Amino acid sequence: MGVLGFTNALIRKDLLEKHGINEAYGYGGEDGEWATYWMERGYVVVKDPEFTVLHSHYLNFFGWQKQIAHWRTTRNPRTFERLPFRRDGAHDRE
Repeated sequence: MGVLGFTNALIRKDLLEKHGINEAYGYGGEDGEWATYWMERGYVVVKDPEFTVLHSHYLNFFGWQKQIAHWRTTRNPRTFERLPFRRDGAHDRE
């Protein structure tokens, strides 16, 4: 899905302070934008299979189809709207 998932990322504080998280990506993709910014400046992203986090929205087959379609749209910032097929409510805003 991308080079970096903020669900299980360790990032350097000094880099985060120089180029923060672009909150315009409230619908997803902020991790890819951040990693791309730094890779274009010569930094590398290290994927360590020993460092894994299980992150699930408990979707069924059709939910995963919709999730994959959503991931394809995360290349550009979009105004946040709750994904209607998510059942966990984790992205609700008051």
